[in-house]
Amino acid sequence: MAQMTLNHISKRYEDEITAVSDFHLHIRDQEFLVLVGPSGCGKSTMLRMIVGLETISSGEVIIGDEVVNDVPAKDRDIAMVFQGYALYPHLNVYDNIAFALKMKKCDKHTMDCRVREVAKLMGLEYLLDRKPESLSGGERQRVALGRAIICEPRVFLMDEPLSNLDAQLRVKMRTEIIQLHQRLKTTMIYVTHDQTEAMTMADRIVVMREGVIQQVATPAEIYQHPANLFVAGFIGSPSMNFAEGLLMESDHAIIFQGNGLHVKLSTVQGDYLREQGYIGHEVIFGIRPEDIQDDPLLLELHHAHQVRGCVEVAENMGSEMVLYLSGIADKWITARVRHQPSFEVGDEITLALDINQAHIFDKATEEAVF
Repeated sequence: MAQMTLNHISKRYEDEITAVSDFHLHIRDQEFLVLVGPSGCGKSTMLRMIVGLETISSGEVIIGDEVVNDVPAKDRDIAMVFQGYALYPHLNVYDNIAFALKMKKCDKHTMDCRVREVAKLMGLEYLLDRKPESLSGGERQRVALGRAIICEPRVFLMDEPLSNLDAQLRVKMRTEIIQLHQRLKTTMIYVTHDQTEAMTMADRIVVMREGVIQQVATPAEIYQHPANLFVAGFIGSPSMNFAEGLLMESDHAIIFQGNGLHVKLSTVQGDYLREQGYIGHEVIFGIRPEDIQDDPLLLELHHAHQVRGCVEVAENMGSEMVLYLSGIADKWITARVRHQPSFEVGDEITLALDINQAHIFDKATEEAVF
């Protein structure tokens, strides 16, 4: 088991491209940390520097109390699970799992006991004689995980391990990896571009963009209080709605106006924005699709927070509907409402904004204001 400190790590290539810039983070012992961001944001490069497959331009990787920058990858006591599983095709499941122990010249009895213990943990005890080519994607992934955990490393690294699986199997494997972490009680660092994986699996999430950390927080904190416009737009499906405009004061109330919206903010929001000197400033108004509703009570109580638009697309999700509306904010806006079979393309509907859930971002800096 190990805590880690990634101490101001940067990675620069000879062509002056910076893949990771000043990455600084303390990772707690037994924490499940997820690095998430779009393709090319530097998250896999960060993982490769931790394991020792990529040199560090500046900074330190510290595991426990040891700086491991100059320690070879094989001696860092870190196990890594790759996107493509990286199984040996000529070896059966037993020998794939046992490979690391064979390299360490473990005695046969101990190795056999350990392989069978890991195989049982991963649900592979009846597949030990099979070759990788005869396994399903989920079975191959479990073999890769079993091979990683057999040596009981201090840290597990996983680089988009579920991206090759179909949607249903990804959900199942997410659950299995969470349960595995709970059983092993070890430190895990997991890389993905899938924000659903990040939200459902992580103790903490690191959101990255162009090699720079944007926010580090729990899934709930990142979802409810995004640090900036990028995080707000990246986390959440469907994505948060945005509109650019001005904050104005009218009859002691603070109004957001722009992109076709004219919305009265709450007293708490207005007082804070007034204190921060944002009245008369350009801002970006954000609200998540689930905070735009057709609830009759909300519509009755919140006349100052209503919008009207035309249904362009209606996605029936079973228990709810995702509506894409035109005529609001001079562009389409997305609402996620409880299932109403009566919604059809072309309908003109009125929806209420839950204004207490609205977000305000500084237009110039894109940092969250409220």
